Amino acid sequence: SGQPIVLIQDSPDAKNRNIAVEMYWQLGRPSLALESRETAKVELLSAILTEPLFDQLRTKQQLGYVASCGARWTHHVQGFSVWLMSAKYAPADICRRVDAFLEGFQNTLAEMGEE
Repeated sequence: SGQPIVLIQDSPDAKNRNIAVEMYWQLGRPSLALESRETAKVELLSAILTEPLFDQLRTKQQLGYVASCGARWTHHVQGFSVWLMSAKYAPADICRRVDAFLEGFQNTLAEMGEE
């Protein structure tokens, strides 16, 4: 795994206090034989993660007014993204909280059965 890439772009509207953060993990280009299986895994992760992510980051922590996640394909490369929009928190704060949430969620996934 490499170092994260951070892109910051200022709004043309200097009075706009909203910020948007997308955290994106490139998962790779699955082989043709495994593409359906790998896609299903990422879609399942999205389905399992969407509600707890929204509940924790949007409702309980009130990080911002948008908190979402989902599978993503970019130039035939599979990935996964988490998006947040906020007028209250800096991008670094949001990233730290998302990382903490995801680390905690690993325990939830580990406790889930094969079903």
